[in-house]
Amino acid sequence: MSFDRMATVELQIVMQHCDLRTLLALARCSRFTFAAASNAVAWRGLSPLELDFAHPPAPEAGAWQRLRRWIRPPPLPPLPLAQRLSGSLLRFCDIRINWTNDRGSPFSPVTDAELDALAAIPRLCALNSCGRWTACSAEIESLARRPGLRGLGALVCCKRQLGESSIGALADHCPRLSTVTTAGSIATDPPLHHLPALTDLTVRVCHSGGLTMASVVRCARLRRLDIRPDSQNGYSPRDVHTSLLSPNLWGLERLSIHGLDALHADGRNQPAKQLDWAAAFANLPALRSLHLKSPRGIDELLAAIGVGCAQLHSLSVHSSLVDSPESVGVAASLPSAAVLSALLARRPSLRSVTLNLLGLHGCTEMRSDASSDDRARALIWRHACAELTALAALQHHRLRVTLPSDCVF
Repeated sequence: MSFDRMATVELQIVMQHCDLRTLLALARCSRFTFAAASNAVAWRGLSPLELDFAHPPAPEAGAWQRLRRWIRPPPLPPLPLAQRLSGSLLRFCDIRINWTNDRGSPFSPVTDAELDALAAIPRLCALNSCGRWTACSAEIESLARRPGLRGLGALVCCKRQLGESSIGALADHCPRLSTVTTAGSIATDPPLHHLPALTDLTVRVCHSGGLTMASVVRCARLRRLDIRPDSQNGYSPRDVHTSLLSPNLWGLERLSIHGLDALHADGRNQPAKQLDWAAAFANLPALRSLHLKSPRGIDELLAAIGVGCAQLHSLSVHSSLVDSPESVGVAASLPSAAVLSALLARRPSLRSVTLNLLGLHGCTEMRSDASSDDRARALIWRHACAELTALAALQHHRLRVTLPSDCVF
């Protein structure tokens, strides 16, 4: 008996290094291998199985057909999906569901049958409802209250808002929910900090009302944070600066900020003021990865990063949008080679720096019919890119610069 147990454990360790098809093929070899695979230990190293859950349901199409081939043939009469999966080896496999709407069908309200089918899937670990446009806060709340979702760890709901009631239901019934992506809400401020295991948050915040930076900072267990401005009323640089000074973000390891500006103006007729970003970044001692998309005043931000982020390993700057027609806007969005070189010299822990200098329309070529301002912007952009490319050649092991394919110096 001891030799059988030892052989079973060794076989289960081998299965932990297999993909899904290999593991199932191995399980079908004999009763012994099937018994070894009929334990959660054998599935511990397997990546989650990703399936599309389309509306209206198509039983004989796509992922559902593959799923029927993987599980054992059900006895007659046919059993519901929950009983089929509960009697198959896939009851040990984590499953990611992409909740979508069939392209050929009009959008319709979410039905109880859909919610029951999702809740019946064993080991549902992630749900992406971006493609189900009618999946609003009420449907998410109704789904969370169904039994069987205590293992849900990730929820992506970009197209719709999460309200207070849905957050409360997720907090009560999904204790392992650690990853949330939501657009927030204009009218209400959802209490995201009530989610006990939330560590990875992607939000779209507003400057006034709705989901603000102050409500994001209440999530004291965050390890990853991706903040994006609202399309109609984005956040102000002062709001972000104040939030980064909060002690609740001391354990933050990965941070992504879209549209950050080094300056802040208190009013329309007030001059812009320089914010102390060095103090803000110094308040993030555990930060290892930083991503800045469409920043303004990038040289000031890079200088502050060199002073504050002592443990930073990875930095990514994506300059894809210049909203100012003036040449000053181009210069504010492109880092200078001198400042970047000083950052690399000051932070030896910074192993990877990626610059994506894309989307600067009108700066890649010198047209004869262009205005003087457009030609000045093009000269500034091409000169900065040439210097950064030369610096990347010297620091090729740490710095990578991506330019448009049609860029010619």
